[in-house]
Amino acid sequence: PVAGQVVWKWGALLASLALTLVLIGLVLRWAQRRPWDARISTFLRRLSAPLSLLLWMPLLRTFLDDQVQVTGMVIAWPDYLAELTRVLALIWIVLLISRWIPEALIASPRRNAESPDASLIRWVARVFALLMILGLLFAAAQDLGIPVYGLVAGAGVGGLAIALAARPTLENFIGALNLFADRPIRVGDLCRFDERHGQGWNPVGTVEAIGLRSTKIRQFDRSLITIPNADLAERNIVNLSACEHFLLQQRLPLRYETSADQLRYVLTTLRELLHAHPMTLHTEEYPIRARFLGFHDHALTLELRAYVRTTS
Repeated sequence: PVAGQVVWKWGALLASLALTLVLIGLVLRWAQRRPWDARISTFLRRLSAPLSLLLWMPLLRTFLDDQVQVTGMVIAWPDYLAELTRVLALIWIVLLISRWIPEALIASPRRNAESPDASLIRWVARVFALLMILGLLFAAAQDLGIPVYGLVAGAGVGGLAIALAARPTLENFIGALNLFADRPIRVGDLCRFDERHGQGWNPVGTVEAIGLRSTKIRQFDRSLITIPNADLAERNIVNLSACEHFLLQQRLPLRYETSADQLRYVLTTLRELLHAHPMTLHTEEYPIRARFLGFHDHALTLELRAYVRTTS
C-alpha cells in the first residue's frame, strides 16, 4: 500500500483520469473542426464536449466506487471530482448557449428594424450567463461543504466597502441600462456627443459597440474613443443617422462692387439650380430659399437654405 491504498488502485485511478482527458480532448478537437457560426448544427457540435463530460463522469464515478473501491486519502476524490466536473460542464453549456442564442437571433431573417439591436441582445445574454454561473458556483460550493451563504451574509461590512469602491463601475452599468432603455443610439449610428453645459469636447463618429462599462466611437480620422456610459448618459446626444432629411445652409459673400442686376441674376440662378436638383425638397413645409441677407463686413452676404433628400 502507498498512502493507505494499494499500488494497482493508484494505477487504475490515474489511468481513468488520463482516459477521461483523452476522450474529452478528442471530442473537443472534433467539435472545433467547424468554425463558429449561428447554425444549429455548429452549436450542437460544440455542445457535444460538455455533454460528453456530463455523461462520462457518472460512469467513471461508479467504476471507481464499485469496481476499484478507492480507499485511503483519496477516498472522497471521485465524489469531489464528479461534482466539480458537473459544475464545469454546466458552466460550459451556459457559455455556449449565451453565445449562440444572440447570434442566432441577430442572424434570423424574421428580425426587423423594430427588434432590439445586436448590442442589447448580447448584453442581456452576458448578464444572464453571469448570473447563472454565479448561481452554479454557489450551489457547488454549498454541496462541497463550503458555507457560501453564511460567508456572504457575514460579509456585510466588506460588501459595503466593495460597493463604495465599485461606485464608478455601478454608475457605468446603470448608464448602459439607460442607453438600452431609451435607445438614443445604436451600433452603426453617426452621432455627435455634446457637453450638457457649454462648449466642450464634442466628438463626432460612428458607434462601434455599447458595452457594460463604456461605449466605443470611431471618429472620421479612424481613431477609437472610449466613453464611460455614465459620462455618455449625461451628454446631449445628436443622432445624425436619425435625420429624415439634411439641411443645406450656406452663406456666400459677394464683393461690394457687385451691381443690383448682378445680385438679382445670382439669386435667380441659385434658385433655379436648387429647384432643378432632384435631391432637394420644395414644399410648403420645406421651402427652398436663396436671399440677400444684408451688408456685412467686407461683403454682400447671400444665404442658401434647402432640405436634401438623404439620410446619410
